[in-house]
Amino acid sequence: MQLVACVSGLGDGDLVKEVSCVSNANAADGWSRRLALRNGKYHITVHEARTGRSIASIDLDGEAFPFDALNDDTTQLCGAAPATVDPGRRGVLLSTVSVAQVHQVVDPFITGPKQ
Repeated sequence: MQLVACVSGLGDGDLVKEVSCVSNANAADGWSRRLALRNGKYHITVHEARTGRSIASIDLDGEAFPFDALNDDTTQLCGAAPATVDPGRRGVLLSTVSVAQVHQVVDPFITGPKQ
């Protein structure tokens, strides 16, 4: 059986951490911004590819942040272009669904339930 997993965003979840990003404060074009790292809420639906029949559905919080944003080294996170990290420019960075989370939903239909 071939499967299709569809992931859709449901919105913001709980606040995980706030991060302050500051450029070179002495530079004339210096800037600062705060990012709220929040759990993203998602819905995953698994469909049988041939028929389109829905065979599983689950709501979950994403567990992955880009640039290892949860550690205390914010160099990569703060150094990224603001539009990349925060496309809506709302000062919020949502966690995303990890590959492991997708496997947790899909694998039982491929390998059977765990014994």
